[in-house]
Amino acid sequence: MAYVADEALYKQAAEAVFSLLAAGVLQASVKAYPLDQAARAQADLESGNTNGSLVLVP
Repeated sequence: MAYVADEALYKQAAEAVFSLLAAGVLQASVKAYPLDQAARAQADLESGNTNGSLVLVP
């Protein structure tokens, strides 16, 4: 992932990504784990068995 120092360019890129998400062209990959399975979530992350974001749900 690259760092964007130019705020206008950052906003333009973010708007493009969110537009593609809203249009269904891109899909966010999110896996939720109950909080009591935090160790499992960490193990899955470390082993590479995940893609996208992991979320711990209380």
